[in-house]
Amino acid sequence: MELIIADNRKDLGRKGAEFILDEMKKASPFILGLAAGNTPVPVYEELVKKYEAGEADFSHVETFNVDEFAGMRTSDERSFATQLRQQFLDRVNIPFARRNTLESSSGSPRSACEQYEAKIRAAGGIHLQILGIGKNAHIGFNEPSNAFSRRTQRVRLDERTRKASRSLFPALSDVPGYGITMGVGTIMRARAILLLANGPDKINPLKRAFLGPVNPRVPASILQFHPNLTVVVTKEAARFASASYGGKRWQH
Repeated sequence: MELIIADNRKDLGRKGAEFILDEMKKASPFILGLAAGNTPVPVYEELVKKYEAGEADFSHVETFNVDEFAGMRTSDERSFATQLRQQFLDRVNIPFARRNTLESSSGSPRSACEQYEAKIRAAGGIHLQILGIGKNAHIGFNEPSNAFSRRTQRVRLDERTRKASRSLFPALSDVPGYGITMGVGTIMRARAILLLANGPDKINPLKRAFLGPVNPRVPASILQFHPNLTVVVTKEAARFASASYGGKRWQH
């Protein structure tokens, strides 16, 4: 694991974008897993800047979104799919046919999950998966549970997760109670993972994820087992880290 400490949110964007662009040079086509939410926004903004300046080309990239609200159309303005289009996808040259979203608004959620897994396998697997971390240490919509999930699935959302999404909806009662998400097993099969965290409210989930035991009640703790994990955090969030971990010095 490599820990990269950013000075602030803008610097997190720069460092995260630099890491992604370096990884993109390693394969063509390049399969990129995307996370929605506030934390990755400065990273996407920096990637768009690089593209507009002629310093980045995304024509060889295929994307897979990590999660979505269950039963919500991807065209809905509150969907994660819409957020990612507005923040990143519609502003760079990733071909439309290579933008994969979790659509469960019609038909069987189980079938939608199986089809998504099949698409990922057909693409050859994910090269780099971008993740945030929830206040309850969830990754994607993989909530604290009694066991780690294996594949893309429909999940019941934790109340803290629903409250974190409250700003997208008129009232908390309007926030969907279920999500659809890549499973922990799907995420762990990515060749590389980039975890982003910003702000003091992420100190505790990061500490539980990386300084405690691996436990499905702390979903992000499974990342301790990933052989190619990079964590980019702001200075505030970096206070979770001790001087050393697992016998290895943190990398700054």
